[in-house]
Amino acid sequence: MKRPTLKTIAAEMDLSVSAVSRIINGKGKSIGLNDNTIKNTLAFADKIGYRPHKQAQNLRLGKNNVIGVMLFMPESFNSDLAYRLFKGISQTAQQKSQALMFFDVSEPDSSLKAINQCLNSGVDGIIATHLEDEAYLKRLKEIIAQGVNVVMVLNPGDHVLNCPNVIIDQQHGGFIATEYLLRKGYKRIAHLAYRGKFSSGAKRFKGYKKALAAAGIVYDEKLVVEDSEKINFTGAKELLKLKELPDAVFCWNDKSAVQAQRIFKNAGVKIEVMGFDNREFIQYLEEPFSSIDFPLQEVGALAVDTLLSGDLSSRVLTIAPKMVNR
Repeated sequence: MKRPTLKTIAAEMDLSVSAVSRIINGKGKSIGLNDNTIKNTLAFADKIGYRPHKQAQNLRLGKNNVIGVMLFMPESFNSDLAYRLFKGISQTAQQKSQALMFFDVSEPDSSLKAINQCLNSGVDGIIATHLEDEAYLKRLKEIIAQGVNVVMVLNPGDHVLNCPNVIIDQQHGGFIATEYLLRKGYKRIAHLAYRGKFSSGAKRFKGYKKALAAAGIVYDEKLVVEDSEKINFTGAKELLKLKELPDAVFCWNDKSAVQAQRIFKNAGVKIEVMGFDNREFIQYLEEPFSSIDFPLQEVGALAVDTLLSGDLSSRVLTIAPKMVNR
């Protein structure tokens, strides 16, 4: 893809290259240009992906050895998960002699600012966490169309961007978690779920149902209870109201599993709990439970390798989670 130049803009706007250069550098009024001409010229320059100075060329030719990284870290309780992803990115980048520009895009408007700062700083490409934010996704689509190298990580929904996507097979994780409980002889397996649209929990729930079907067990909606931060992960209390209690529970994440284990213990009932994410704190519990490892470090490493390979396809690269038996 041919890089946009001042000459490209000048031809479109019927201006001299010198006049366009002045506008780009904020000096359009000094040569008598009106506000409308300046505004339209800047808008066209942004539309075609023009970047001033040597940095734009570095961005496309990959000569700056800097990668922009935009991670979503909404709360300190999830910092260990975010660290896994960052560690995979940072270790692989170091091995490849790449520097990193890191941005936390948890706050409103921070994602758009991060994208623009990456572009203006001349990064070789961008590793972007998926966000359900229309403005953010629209801007990423624009710069991808302009030839910027982008790799998206952890897109839980359908493919939305024309770039490589590195994901974890959440459904497979839910399947092997439920399959593990089935192999231990449990038949009445409940699920503490989070089935939000495009959520990781929704994919894990599908894996749960798939494992039951594979074992010839009829799905029972009464054994599935929504459980999330909004209710302080107290969904296990609903399971205790059933006339026939489950003998095991697959929880959609480890925070749900910790709370379920506590609720069952306080109620004096013995129900095995299975988690998902393999959080570090599990090892410090009085009764550590088994969990599905969330291989974020592998995601980070593969994202860097894919970015540096110059892959501009829209392929999906999937990493399978693994069982951690305690």
